[in-house]
Amino acid sequence: MRVINGIKMFSTEELQKLLGVTSRTISIMRTNGILPYTRIGRGLYTSEEALAEYLNGKTTELRRREKKEEPTNR
Repeated sequence: MRVINGIKMFSTEELQKLLGVTSRTISIMRTNGILPYTRIGRGLYTSEEALAEYLNGKTTELRRREKKEEPTNR
């Protein structure tokens, strides 16, 4: 874990251990906007706040709400 400006940042490897998932799952979560991240150098990091929001379901709920509001082109 890195601390940057007082914010705890978790690497992909740390998230894997904490959440019990693979690096591919972390990548998918980031790509789909479920788990926010920041690039620092060559690494991708997720803040402690973003992780807490994900664990509390806020990020997932926000993503669901955004999908419902997207207009459909038919």
